[in-house]
Amino acid sequence: MSTALSLTPVQLRLAQRLESEGTAWVRLPAIQRCFLQERPRTSEHADRRTTLADDLHALERAGRLSLPRGAWDRSASPPLPEFVRVTPNIEPPAVQHRRDGSAYGWRPELAFAAERTWSPRRLADLQRINRFLATARDHPSVPLRERSLLLLGNEKRLGELLTDPALFGPGRLSLDLLCAYRTSPPFHERLLDPQRSDALIVENWDTFVALGETYRGAGLLLYGAGAHVTAALPSLVGRELTALRYFGDLDADGLAIAARADKGARALGIGRAAPALDLYRLMLEHGRPQPAKVPRSIPELSAWLGDPDLVEGAASILGAGQRVAQECVGVELLCKQR
Repeated sequence: MSTALSLTPVQLRLAQRLESEGTAWVRLPAIQRCFLQERPRTSEHADRRTTLADDLHALERAGRLSLPRGAWDRSASPPLPEFVRVTPNIEPPAVQHRRDGSAYGWRPELAFAAERTWSPRRLADLQRINRFLATARDHPSVPLRERSLLLLGNEKRLGELLTDPALFGPGRLSLDLLCAYRTSPPFHERLLDPQRSDALIVENWDTFVALGETYRGAGLLLYGAGAHVTAALPSLVGRELTALRYFGDLDADGLAIAARADKGARALGIGRAAPALDLYRLMLEHGRPQPAKVPRSIPELSAWLGDPDLVEGAASILGAGQRVAQECVGVELLCKQR
């Protein structure tokens, strides 16, 4: 049975009103307002709360919204949800087909949406954005994940859409239009030498602690937290760093993270995140290789190290199905190097 046949006409219109709120999460005051707009006569009825509860449960059974588990207003009977999550009205996966964007009325900011076809999910995203843009001037600018949760019902969804050039770019959508902005978590840092103005990013926490106790080959030590390093790089923009170096595990993931950090730093105008050659040399000399999978692109991975001896050594380790953890360059080894 289709969704339309399982709902009354008034309930269908209520679902449409809730969807037109321009946000995936609709709170109780807005729910009650939409309800009274569709059922104005119930404002005089003692059982209007029961009617609203029945409508919301019917919409949930029809798949048009989701009710919360524990957040309910129990000040009267029956209880009402403090919020609902509106579900886009799209067909089940078995009958999903791409839709022609020209069949919808788009705001000027989304005029490009009429020029192509879209998957049902992407079209549902665009329709929500379209409704939001009608009242965007009434919304404050908020962090990216907050806007994504409020607008699309998932804190990560908007970040995924940002990578699609069909949606974001010149002449298309922007975060400014959606009243959102990226946030950049700062690095956890430790000052090693106040007389220096260079910085070293370290992939793993234990090595960050160890180098903080024993290493003085940089002015500032930064904890990269593995792959999260690229998210933190913008926090370095504007800081007066004369050089930036990186030190991570000698394996496929570690070298790939390092290369992305280097690329990201250069894109931000910080300068390149160069390999910490002294620490990688210690790793190759004193590290204990462990078993690992042989990666596919060994030349590309090891190329970031730059130094011919390091490139050759890294390629040899990776090609032998091995890896070296950066924790081998720790307190004991560095104390012996003094």
